[in-house]
Formats: sequence, C-alpha cells, structure tokens
Amino acid sequence: SLQWAITIQVLGGTLFLFIPILAVDERKLLTSQPTTLPFGKALRQIVTNRNFRIFILADFAYFVSLTIVSSSLLYVLTVLLGLEESLGGAVMGLLVIVSLLFYPTVGGLVKKLGKKPLVVSSLLLQGLLLLCVYFFGKLPLAPETQIFTFAVLAAIPAAYLGILPYAIIANLAKIDTIKTGQQKEAMYF
Repeated sequence: SLQWAITIQVLGGTLFLFIPILAVDERKLLTSQPTTLPFGKALRQIVTNRNFRIFILADFAYFVSLTIVSSSLLYVLTVLLGLEESLGGAVMGLLVIVSLLFYPTVGGLVKKLGKKPLVVSSLLLQGLLLLCVYFFGKLPLAPETQIFTFAVLAAIPAAYLGILPYAIIANLAKIDTIKTGQQKEAMYF
C-alpha cells in the first residue's frame, strides 16, 4: 500500500507540474533576448556581484539550518523528548500546513516592511529556534508540547524563506540586466 501511495503522489505531482506549462503563455508575459556573453564571462559577472554573494551566503545558511532540523527530527523526537518516531510525520505535516497558512501574509508584509528585513528576521528566528533545540527534554513542558510548539514557530520563518529568496534573486537579476544590458536571469536561478 505504501508503494501505491507513493505512485499516486508522484503521478499527482507530475500532473500539477504540467499546469503552469499548459496555463501560462510566456510569449504574452515577457520579452526574451538571449545574452551575447560567453558562459564564463557571464558567470564571472554574476559571481563578482557583491549582493549576489551575500544572498548566496544567507540562502546557504538557511538551507543548512533546514537540513539540520529535518534530518535531526527523529533524534530530537526519540532521544531528547522520548517520543515515538511515528510523530515525525505529524510534526512535519503541522510545520508545512502552518507555513502554508502564513504564505498569504508575505505580500502584505513585504509592502509594509520590505524583503530584506523579513528575510533577516526570519533567519534570526530560525537560528533562535535551532538554539532552543538544546533545551528539548529539559523544559517543564510535556514533550509533545515542546515539539509541536517548535513546529508551529518554525513554520513562520519557513513561510517567508520559502518565497522571498526567489523574489530577491529576481530583483538581483533585473538590476543586473539594467546595469549590464545583458539578460542573464537563468544564471541567477
């Protein structure tokens, strides 16, 4: 039955991947102009972009923390909190659902506060939450309360960091196009 569940998810995901291909007419939405720069020169221009390097460092830090959280979940559940492994799916599911609930708030907060403050505060919150893992099992709270509270709180930076990095990369690519006159968006992504 697990193989059927995975097969259904793969087929469903594949169908959803075709929706933008079939629904979006890119010719109406953008103008395309291939770059005339050789690959090496275009790559050098992008790598020497200071803002891009800072962005890559921050994005790397986020993905490292995300990997730490997801790969250590079973250890946290079983060793630090003394809970069953089977709760891992519920914890990750809650994190994803709460994160999705925060997605609609991103646009409004970006208009109000800007992308950079939201990304920086999300990274700081993610770091603070990682530090809190040290105290799991030592707090005077039920283990379930600790892990599910962590999941809800971790969902907040996950929502913002799931959207904003791509908007920032798009901005960096657009600024680069204006400065150099060459469209190298694909190199940024």
